[in-house]
Amino acid sequence: MAARKKTAEAKADEIRYRRDRVMWSTLLFALGVFALMLTFIKGESAWLSIHNILLGLFGISVFAVPAVLIYISVMIAMDKSEVYVNSKIFQCLMMLLILSGFVQIVFSCELSGEDIFTEIIPTLFAEGKKLRGGGAVSIVVAGPLLALFKRTGATIVIILLIFVFAMILANKTVIDLFKAVRNAVNKASAERAERYVETEDFVPPPGAREKKKKVPNQDVP
Repeated sequence: MAARKKTAEAKADEIRYRRDRVMWSTLLFALGVFALMLTFIKGESAWLSIHNILLGLFGISVFAVPAVLIYISVMIAMDKSEVYVNSKIFQCLMMLLILSGFVQIVFSCELSGEDIFTEIIPTLFAEGKKLRGGGAVSIVVAGPLLALFKRTGATIVIILLIFVFAMILANKTVIDLFKAVRNAVNKASAERAERYVETEDFVPPPGAREKKKKVPNQDVP
């Protein structure tokens, strides 16, 4: 009886887990499409308010928000483990913050004001609505980096952070990157060699290589 009860509970948990997975996958996918529409369509009334809030928060990096939501929904739909999905969600959120900081550092590099809550963040939000800079959330990454390293050093650090998190999200190592570069170089070399062989084997049409007959110089006696 105890074994049957445990089996029934395990099946019930599995059914509940699958139902929740389908629900969250569908919800996040719909939210991603909704965010995509909000990003590109200005709209009116409440739609316009949400549009402005989204742009104010993320600035130019707002275009990455729908991609992140859809990516997470796909991960959940692929029946990944809960720990795996949670780690990917954390990584995606971190990537959004880093992208916002990158945009602010590289394209704007202005954190005008002294008080962070009454001057800096409102300014970033206002500029983000105009698609200038990385929006209000860029303060999380861009603020400390600019304070510590100024623009040049902050740019180098933020590019390295993007590289690291991109590799983590793709589940790739540095060895995989080197292999991909090597394969690309080998493929390009093979295609170039193939084109060279085809050029060498080219047979011109009849008469194409006939030399012109020399006409004797009549002025010479």
